[in-house]
Amino acid sequence: MNKKTMMIEEILDYNFENKSLLKQALTHRSKHTKNYERLEFVGDTVLSLCVSQYLYAHTNYKEGPLSVIRSDLVSKTNLNEVGLKIQIDQYIITAKKQVISESIRADVIEALIGAVFLDSNLETCYQLIQQHIIDTSSLKPIKDSKTMLQEWTHQKKTALPKYNLVNTSGPAHDLKYETECLLESGQSARATAKTKQSSEQKAAKILYQQLTEEIA
Repeated sequence: MNKKTMMIEEILDYNFENKSLLKQALTHRSKHTKNYERLEFVGDTVLSLCVSQYLYAHTNYKEGPLSVIRSDLVSKTNLNEVGLKIQIDQYIITAKKQVISESIRADVIEALIGAVFLDSNLETCYQLIQQHIIDTSSLKPIKDSKTMLQEWTHQKKTALPKYNLVNTSGPAHDLKYETECLLESGQSARATAKTKQSSEQKAAKILYQQLTEEIA
């Protein structure tokens, strides 16, 4: 391994037994067919699991706020910021003309997590994620979209939002739920997701954003 990849081990505070996993995690598909994409797939799942475990252990929030916080922590935006912070660009192996975008930067962070998991264990990944990805300042209570919309109707002294399941689609093992969020005023929004609860949250978010944009 060259000096740069040794440096990334120092940054991560983790020494790989299988150095080829580290190289693969840093390699973009523009450079080689053996690239980070498969490791990114593993890292995405490990990241979500470790963040969920951390939030369960360190907060007392209900499912709605937990989902919102987790979504922020595992988002491409946050992972891109992590990549910038550790200056990951200089370690990514790409073709000369390949521009390193926010998405690539985030994907490499996920791939590195996947590589560490395959090289070690879940507990090591948990420690790495806690050190580099979880910003404790982001653990403040966050209201989910349904709560925010409900509070908005309280302020306007109108009836609470209603949620109607409009449609389900797809095979039995992969159903998608379309929900309409409806206000007393007649304003509404629809959204589709893999669970009824998620579709309600998405519809509420869309409608709440529309309402607040109108005020602005």
